[in-house]
Amino acid sequence: MKLTAIFKQKLNESDWEKEHERLHIQEMKDWIQKMRIQNTRVVKEGNEWVINGDSNVKIRADDLPLDGDNKCYLPFKFGEVNGDFVIIGNGREKLKSLENGPLSVYGNYKAANLWLDNLKGMAGVVHNECDLSHNVLTEWSGIPSQCGKLIIHHNKIESFTGISKDWLMGNSLVC
Repeated sequence: MKLTAIFKQKLNESDWEKEHERLHIQEMKDWIQKMRIQNTRVVKEGNEWVINGDSNVKIRADDLPLDGDNKCYLPFKFGEVNGDFVIIGNGREKLKSLENGPLSVYGNYKAANLWLDNLKGMAGVVHNECDLSHNVLTEWSGIPSQCGKLIIHHNKIESFTGISKDWLMGNSLVC
């Protein structure tokens, strides 16, 4: 008999939801500790639990779990990061996407050298520098709506099609 079925037999539905939520939060906290991410809080935003960083968040891509295609991914959702958000890669790890990454970063955002082929899940606002260099991006779709400087060299983007003139007027671009 599955553990879930045993719990459901022992608990009524309301208690089961509370226990499931408690286990999920604990799993998030255990992952944060395992990844050695300091100064974070697990908070509920809307209907989901997210990790908010009160300082820099640095994650080694080779410590992330792998999916069925042997690509690493962020297993838990981030909300706001009040410092830098960095996923460190060495060119061997292939990051599936930036899904579950922070919505807003008040420092620098770096996801370089990770074989990223899309920006799905990219933060909408990066207050300082956003470094997406040394990936395999082919289009501008998903770039932050606001960032101090976007560094996107050593990708496969071949034209400025898809990036608005208004974006170029308000942001700094290194390509």
